[in-house]
Amino acid sequence: MNPGTKPKTAEQAATWLAYALSEMGVEADVNGNEHVALVSVYTNLVVWTDGTYFSWWSGRLTKVARRRVYAYCPSDDPLTAARRVSMRLENLKRQERDR
Repeated sequence: MNPGTKPKTAEQAATWLAYALSEMGVEADVNGNEHVALVSVYTNLVVWTDGTYFSWWSGRLTKVARRRVYAYCPSDDPLTAARRVSMRLENLKRQERDR
């Protein structure tokens, strides 16, 4: 996994992200194929990729229609994606503790 290297498949991109997350101490499961793959991190935190970019729910909703707002990151930058996903994970865990 070299930053800037485009993954050949969605599953490869997901595997790179899962590896980057594991280096940060975050466990994740990868499921998918060459066209679409999911990285399951936590309740309400699943990252999906088509091999071009990563996408996950940011935790925010639009003001008008109350629809989910998604975060995106290019799949050739799994380290940045992992950093952002781990920050989202910390937010989710904090929200659970505050309830």
